[in-house]
Amino acid sequence: MAKTVDFSKRVVNGQDEAGYIPTPRQQLAHDARERNILFGGAVGGGKSVCLVNDALTTCIKWTGCRVGIFRYELANFKRTTYNTLDEWVLSVENLVQKHNQQDHWIELCNGSRIVYGGLKPAESAAGDPFAVVKSLELARLYLDEVTDIPEKLYDFACTRINRVKGTNIYTNKLEFPKPRVLCSSNPSMGWVKTRWIDQKNRPGYRFIPSKVSDNPHLDASYEADLRTQWKDSPEMIEQLLEGDWDAVVDFEAIFPSNKLTEAMEVVDVPATEPVEFGVDVGAFGDDASVVVMRQGMKAKILLVRKGQATTDTTRQVIMLADEYHPQLIRVDTIGVGRGVYDQLFEQGHPVEEFIGGATPFDKRFRNRRAEAYWGLRNLIMAGKVSLPTSAESEYANMMMNEMGTIKYLQTES
Repeated sequence: MAKTVDFSKRVVNGQDEAGYIPTPRQQLAHDARERNILFGGAVGGGKSVCLVNDALTTCIKWTGCRVGIFRYELANFKRTTYNTLDEWVLSVENLVQKHNQQDHWIELCNGSRIVYGGLKPAESAAGDPFAVVKSLELARLYLDEVTDIPEKLYDFACTRINRVKGTNIYTNKLEFPKPRVLCSSNPSMGWVKTRWIDQKNRPGYRFIPSKVSDNPHLDASYEADLRTQWKDSPEMIEQLLEGDWDAVVDFEAIFPSNKLTEAMEVVDVPATEPVEFGVDVGAFGDDASVVVMRQGMKAKILLVRKGQATTDTTRQVIMLADEYHPQLIRVDTIGVGRGVYDQLFEQGHPVEEFIGGATPFDKRFRNRRAEAYWGLRNLIMAGKVSLPTSAESEYANMMMNEMGTIKYLQTES
């Protein structure tokens, strides 16, 4: 039987005419006042339902406004989030005035629109990662499985909200809805974990965890069946049923998160020789220049700087070299890193260039980068490496999350 909806009765709190009853966790997400909200955790926690209904409520409360709900890949959106959109919007009688399936927007009978789809540009976008996002003009934004979305794309997408007004049905005033980006995600390594989970109390950010047990609308056997299915994988139960972000394990990752955590807890590795620097040179903007030192098998983050000239990076590397006296300074010379390498070489420092795409010494690997990653993996898996802790550097968790997103693929030849 199709659902019907009365605009005057569509509310966030309690039950509405379409039958939406927010769980306590969903209600927290609806009530959150921060600009960046993550409703994340277990499978079956009601994340997509929360996003769709929050978007719908915005469209009803402010007539004539426009919101967007997306995943990164359009194909994934069609397989998942679209089904939720169909259930709670498209299947409701007298709610939808027009549905343009080609351009991916739904116009409600009060003139508000829900734009939907994927944020990843098509192959014809000539390499512009923001091609889809640039065309958006929205009041609010909803992102399902935000961990799939590149960090820079997320930041740019956030600039596309608070650009459309709507008429408030309670005050009859034309106004901007309070800006918000409501996201969902299962636990995963990467920039999302860094921003919402590791950087607690970050201004403008709110994390609302969810477990399977938080959703009373699921069939009683749902959780029991999954616990039986995953009985030999306790980490999957912690990650996907309990919504534990500290239990994230990606079996395709070169550096498994649990082993990275163990490497951060290794304290009996002495700071010995050789002393070497690794230098990754960033360009202007959000791209950071990073200097990491290894003393034997103990790693230390010496420098993280964003948006600076290569001459400044060179000067800082020289100052650090004068302090720590490295026997070798490896510089990633792809792009702007070449300038830093040349300056260090001209001044007589012991530099060596690292070209990730170069031919590996071991023919089993695709390139030097893959070979280096695998060598580090072997040391980490053997418990021979001590990685920086958050107590030693504010960037330690960020480094661990970025390392945890690097994946590998084994081929036949």
